[in-house]
Amino acid sequence: MTDKDELGRLGEAAAAKLLKREGYRIIERNVSNAYGEIDIVAVEGASRWSGEKGELAFVEVKTRTDDGMGAPEEAVTRPKQAHIIRAALAYVQAKGLDDYPMRFDVVGVEFDERGRPVCNLIRAAFTAEDGGW
Repeated sequence: MTDKDELGRLGEAAAAKLLKREGYRIIERNVSNAYGEIDIVAVEGASRWSGEKGELAFVEVKTRTDDGMGAPEEAVTRPKQAHIIRAALAYVQAKGLDDYPMRFDVVGVEFDERGRPVCNLIRAAFTAEDGGW
């Protein structure tokens, strides 16, 4: 298909499109801090009308061209989860978002034989406790 970086960008774009269709509001993409990188920061369930804040979702996107190495979402190992959790906690603190409920989602993206993305969204794929917190 293309190089690894381009594949990652295409996967993240497909994941962002899916998240928007599912009702998420994307806040930021590719957030880096001293603890790691977060692919997508989004809010799901917020309502202007009712005043509900919704849930802050930290989304890890994993992309593959085929399933020879297993499903993309299987690559979000415990050590990777721990990095995401640390980065998310630092993000929440830096942005003053401590009052938002938060969760960790994963989107696995595979490209079919025609080069079209097929996405699998796993809401609440892991918790801060899973990462050793």
